[in-house]
Amino acid sequence: MSLTKAYQAVQASASNAAAGTTTSGYQAIGYGTTLVCMVTNGATGPTIACSVYVDFATDGSGTNLIQTAITLGTAGVANNGIYRFTIGLGIGNEGDAPYYRVRFTGNTAQAVTVQADAWSTTALT
Repeated sequence: MSLTKAYQAVQASASNAAAGTTTSGYQAIGYGTTLVCMVTNGATGPTIACSVYVDFATDGSGTNLIQTAITLGTAGVANNGIYRFTIGLGIGNEGDAPYYRVRFTGNTAQAVTVQADAWSTTALT
C-alpha cells in the first residue's frame, strides 16, 4: 500500500498585529494531515506571547463549528524567537469533523509573523 501526499499552505506567512487575530480558511483533513504552525517574533518580542488554536467543523464553511479552541501551543516572548507547533489530524479525530482551521491570537505590544503548512494524505493505493 502506498500513500499519496499533497502540500497545503494553510496560512501564508502574515503579520499578526498586536492584539489581533489571524485565522486561516477551513481545510479538509482527508485521510490524515500533519499540520505545522510557526510563530516568529520580531527584534522585540511581544509582551504576551501568541497562541495557536485549531478549530474543527463538519463543513468547509465553518457554519457547523463543533469544537473550538484546542490549544496547539503558545509561543514564547524572546526577541527573534521562532516557535513551531505540530499536530497530526486523522480520520475520527475531534468528533469525526472533516475540516479544520488555524487561529493565531493573543500577542500584545508587538506584531508577530505567523504561518501554517500541512501535508495531507490524499490517496491510499
